[in-house]
Amino acid sequence: MKGLAVEHVTHTFGDKRTLCDVSLTVKPGELVCLLGPSGCGKTTLLRLAAGLEGLQVGRITIGADTVAAPGVNVPPEKRGVGLMFQDFALFPHLSILDNVMFGLEGLKADEAQRRAMAMLDRVGMADFANAYAHTLSGGQQQRVALARALAPRPRVMLLDEPFSDLDTTLRAQVREETVAILKESGPATLLVTHDPEEAMAMADRIKVMDGEGRIVQAGTPEEIYFSPANSYVASLFGKLNRMTGTVKAEQVKTPLGTVSAKGFADGADVEILVRPEGIGFAESGAPVEVAEARLLGRRSQLRLRSRGSDDGHEFVAHVQGGFRHSGDCPAAVSLDPAHTFVFART
Repeated sequence: MKGLAVEHVTHTFGDKRTLCDVSLTVKPGELVCLLGPSGCGKTTLLRLAAGLEGLQVGRITIGADTVAAPGVNVPPEKRGVGLMFQDFALFPHLSILDNVMFGLEGLKADEAQRRAMAMLDRVGMADFANAYAHTLSGGQQQRVALARALAPRPRVMLLDEPFSDLDTTLRAQVREETVAILKESGPATLLVTHDPEEAMAMADRIKVMDGEGRIVQAGTPEEIYFSPANSYVASLFGKLNRMTGTVKAEQVKTPLGTVSAKGFADGADVEILVRPEGIGFAESGAPVEVAEARLLGRRSQLRLRSRGSDDGHEFVAHVQGGFRHSGDCPAAVSLDPAHTFVFART
């Protein structure tokens, strides 16, 4: 296929297995994200695709070319890949223009300069062509790194957490700009991140990796978020309220109300996970007390305490805007099925 294909890749460092039978494809113009915790093998896979590590088991192709397999290791500079790292890796002794021209050695000097200036103009950095990296902000350096990676017109772009050093507001802006430029340029793009919000904001498809170096779920951002395959995937997207129960007639009772457990047999022990945004106030529902409220900007975080037969259980809920709180105020809540998940207890 065109683009990038990783087939049944397994990799070890000494006695530690870092990747376990990983397969994925990235089409031209598509952005696929590897999402998972630190140490799960995301960066190792990126390095294997780039040619910075020798492949032990499996195969990697770019376009119609096998670039890595046992006994095959095409050098990085001949793979047609562009790389962006967390620290941007700009050369401090070269001007911004010379940084972008660095990977254009096969072109005549005037053609390399024209292409480099065109890329700098595309990322809004043409006015800084004669500046040096240390005079630029983090966001500006990121734009230059993107221009340098795209200037050779790579078939594949590999991004290793390139936004993690930017502050929150700038990060969101630069991510949007980067996606627009990548979509316009058209390479197959593989992004590594441990930030679920970043994955949701940028990716066409997400591959979730666990701590054993395996892909445990793949799908669109909507599929991963609203239909997590297990509690591990659900937990990647933030705080969860956890409860346990026993299924009866495909339902399970919880301190926050009865939850559907379709597909589970009677007597099955299950775990119920509810996102904070899945708890909402209702005129009639499970009785709770609001024990605490904290404003977190555009939303408030509430600490709820169940009442009645399940008195004493505490839960976290998120509501939009501010929330007036004085003492333990009684209320009733219901659960949003879109943010409520039931899994077998293991």
